[in-house]
Amino acid sequence: MIDLSKYAEQLEKLTDKELEALEKEILKLYDELRKSSLQQLSDAFAKYEIDGQLTYSEMARYNRLESLMKSLEEQITQSQKLYKSILFTALGNILFDSYLHQSWSLGTEVNEDVIPIKKLTMKDQMINSAITNPVAGLTLNEILERHRREIIWNVRQETTRAIVRGSTYRGMVDVLTTVLEGDRNKAIRIARTESHRARETGSLEYARQLQANDIKTTKKWVTMKDSRVRKTRRANHQKMNGVTVDLEKLFDLGDGKQTMAPGQSGYAEHDINCRCILVYQVDYIRQETPPNDNSVVIDVNFNAYKKYVSAYQNSP
Repeated sequence: MIDLSKYAEQLEKLTDKELEALEKEILKLYDELRKSSLQQLSDAFAKYEIDGQLTYSEMARYNRLESLMKSLEEQITQSQKLYKSILFTALGNILFDSYLHQSWSLGTEVNEDVIPIKKLTMKDQMINSAITNPVAGLTLNEILERHRREIIWNVRQETTRAIVRGSTYRGMVDVLTTVLEGDRNKAIRIARTESHRARETGSLEYARQLQANDIKTTKKWVTMKDSRVRKTRRANHQKMNGVTVDLEKLFDLGDGKQTMAPGQSGYAEHDINCRCILVYQVDYIRQETPPNDNSVVIDVNFNAYKKYVSAYQNSP
């Protein structure tokens, strides 16, 4: 039985860098949204303020308030489209890198390509499958659409309330900034949760491909072993550390809740900001010489292996 635990830290570092880059893009995106939204607010004050305030009676005339709301909603919708685009790109990269890293790890351990490159699942196929796979009854597209509607609702509600109160420009800036910062934090939380899910999905997909090739594989739940590992009445991951089950068996989380992998239970208390990982044990007999069906000896680092696979999959 080959234990791939020692490669898990490498994969974690790889995907953490990709997540860090994604979070920087999200912060930049929300900074641009904040600036453009405050510019709309500034324009409204310049046109309609009375004694330093936007009054509801003045803004209600000629649909001025609704016009301001529509303008803010358009900017939010455009920002959310960009958020979705950068999120999907990052998740796709994390998912496929995790998948390939498992292939590289096992290949490095046994010094041969266990699953021939021509049989590896295509990147687009994996990404589309993961994105359309529902978690807690919602696909990622549906989760992001709900998120978009929530931020629009919150901006409309809080901005209108501030105008009804007759807030000053500074007061309105504080209200809008607070709402957008709250949503920014939620967007980052979604990115972290989905990145973790993508990483575990990619690794699990490769393990399943091994199983499909009659190579028995088991999975072991591993925590980060620090004070941040959750241990609450509703979700105790400390007790999960080291639990090992057959590949297609569900982990028992307690209270009738089960999951195939960390981050995939569909329960917020277990999935959100989870950092647990699976490591795999593979029942594989090393071959003295590589087989002749386009397999190769794995004697390169991961980045070189990734380029090799990508070039093969992108070739005509």
